[in-house]
Amino acid sequence: MAIMYPKSISEYMPTESERVVYYALKSQLPDSFEVFYSVNWTSYENGKLVKSEADFIVAHPNYGILCLEVKGGTRVRIEENVWYIEDS
Repeated sequence: MAIMYPKSISEYMPTESERVVYYALKSQLPDSFEVFYSVNWTSYENGKLVKSEADFIVAHPNYGILCLEVKGGTRVRIEENVWYIEDS
């Protein structure tokens, strides 16, 4: 079971899709993986502060890191190489 940060995400009010991914990563990855939920960072672009966030960062000492952005919805469609997420 992966090591999760934080141990519980209920206080973060995650979306349903984030909750599903959190528990899938937790239960399906071995304990050599560490998973960080809702990682915030800032940078500067053209002298302005830019805030951003990764839904998940998955880290392993041998494989490196993977950053995940999770989107929910009921259907994904692609029109002329533009992706759309539909949500009921």
